[in-house]
Amino acid sequence: MFLKNRLVLAIAILLILQLYSPVLKLWETRSLFYNNQYFKVMVSKKFIAENQQNIKNKVIQDDINFILSSLNSLSKKEVTKLKNISKEEHKKLLTKNPTIYYFFNGLLYFIGTDLNSNFQQNFSLSYENFKKAKKINNSSDLQGIKEYIDISINRMLMYGIGTNANPAQAFKNYLQFKTNNADLNRYNQYIIGHSYLFGNGTKQNFKKAYEHFNNAGAYSYEMLAFMYSSGIGVDKNINQALELMNKTKNKDFNVAMIYISNNDYSKGKRHMKKCRTVNEKCQKHYHAIFKYDYYDKVLNIMSSI
Repeated sequence: MFLKNRLVLAIAILLILQLYSPVLKLWETRSLFYNNQYFKVMVSKKFIAENQQNIKNKVIQDDINFILSSLNSLSKKEVTKLKNISKEEHKKLLTKNPTIYYFFNGLLYFIGTDLNSNFQQNFSLSYENFKKAKKINNSSDLQGIKEYIDISINRMLMYGIGTNANPAQAFKNYLQFKTNNADLNRYNQYIIGHSYLFGNGTKQNFKKAYEHFNNAGAYSYEMLAFMYSSGIGVDKNINQALELMNKTKNKDFNVAMIYISNNDYSKGKRHMKKCRTVNEKCQKHYHAIFKYDYYDKVLNIMSSI
């Protein structure tokens, strides 16, 4: 009898050791997503205060993506030249058209080697060049360039990218920004919505964030989806959230997040499985929650706690 009890105890300890790590990961992941905690935490003042650098890094990456997508308006020949031009060749533009020279210098230094291997990323130089381009640009023929420069300078001023941060002034500039360029206008609306959502340069206001995101088109699909999914700034609407997330770049992971955040684990599991081989975050959460069938059973038990 004594040996039997010891054997049962040994098996119990072994099971605890085997299950502790995966169940702990499961609990952590469940806590992150449960009842839309992911988005609620992300827009909380405490999280924002503690994650300023991460938010700034995300803004920089958003801006780089915006710049790269905007280059599609150039011809293939022009883009190829921009990607391969040397500093010496590029400097010849200074005498021909200083505004264009300083403007493209700003872009090249902002993106760095991901765009052109001859230019190391340097936000201070990027900001200086944008400022020079703005100062000398008085031509109505270059109105589109001027508007793009204004957007870039304000964005860098908002987050202290290459210059001292002045969020209040940057936000004021965004509100006063006017353009006939539909894409630039949508991007500006996205930035204003982002400012209201995170309280950058203004008081945090979820309803106003929603209003501006709603005018920003594809730039704000992900943010709008989270707002609809959580009911923050707008009435909760899961179908609308899913419709928007299905239009985003990492749609399977994003859709899975919506399902999991609203405790629909079976559908979340399906979408996580689709993206786990191509998305590192998806793989991580898939292993934490869905790798083994008993995880779902444990999850259901936890949900009743």
